[in-house]
Amino acid sequence: MNGLNEMKTLRGSKEQLMKIRNLRSAALIASLLLAAVAGQAAVQDKNAGEVASGASRIEARAELVKATRIVRLPVSVDLTRVTIFGKGATLGGYVARIEFDPSSVELVGVKGGSSKGFAAEPFATNTTKANHDGVLKLTAVNTEDLTASGMVSVANVEFREIEAGGRSSIQVSLESVASMLMRDASGEAKLYAIKASDVE
Repeated sequence: MNGLNEMKTLRGSKEQLMKIRNLRSAALIASLLLAAVAGQAAVQDKNAGEVASGASRIEARAELVKATRIVRLPVSVDLTRVTIFGKGATLGGYVARIEFDPSSVELVGVKGGSSKGFAAEPFATNTTKANHDGVLKLTAVNTEDLTASGMVSVANVEFREIEAGGRSSIQVSLESVASMLMRDASGEAKLYAIKASDVE
């Protein structure tokens, strides 16, 4: 009986340790993204310029559901052109900015994307504030899904058209992008900022 209790305790300890590691990873990625937004040194490696190549792109095309005037905006981060250490980059986190004309469209809600690591609802600007300012910011971190590469679906945003054609006022851009934790040649785990290019 004592052995069984010890095994349960050990299993619980491992699960707790994994959660702590994931939280630390998330905190590191979040701090990197914030550093990038602040214009500080975002890459934790003096040779990162030689390590990471290519630029990420954001893809977001507004689709109008005519019967309801709802505008669906699927948001994806395209890493197909990005490599780190010569391999395809895995998305660890992002900060996206969506600007719109509040007199033409109004934000209805935000949901997660279809890619596993970003299926949960992202952190987003409060709906009331976003509709007042005409600016919505989205951010999320991925600490578990190693397959979040290539075209990564990170969010689904819904607006409602107030004026016909209002969806044309929606503009999307990437403020910062970071890889997942990766080990360099010395075995040290580091984060790498990924260059963000204009919307496609």
